[in-house]
Amino acid sequence: MSIPVLYDACVLYGNAVRDLLMRIAISGMIRAHWTDEILDEAFGNLIANRPDLSPERLAVTRERMNAAVPGALVGGYETLVEALKLPDPDDRHVLATAITARANGHSDQQLERLPCRDPPAVRNRGEDPG
Repeated sequence: MSIPVLYDACVLYGNAVRDLLMRIAISGMIRAHWTDEILDEAFGNLIANRPDLSPERLAVTRERMNAAVPGALVGGYETLVEALKLPDPDDRHVLATAITARANGHSDQQLERLPCRDPPAVRNRGEDPG
């Protein structure tokens, strides 16, 4: 049985990490999850910061990601967002998605984004459990 993991925008931004995470998801070792909002953030930042990258090619990459990992695209999380309280309100959609997807892990390069008092199901961010 594979572990459900939420991929946040920052880990989908860079090609090398995105490729690695996609390969892991395609292998079936984990069940990757993301939202259109997360993909909008990742690819929007790429378009803004990398004028050498074609928006059309990035759109194809996004389509291929969704096709390669059936069930990765999460919807229905939006109703939870307003009820969640986080230090950065812009991160509430990430936690709402993790809850909706029943994610046991959260792949994010910014370990401090979700406070440690969050439910254990969404607290696995690379920190030492001990």
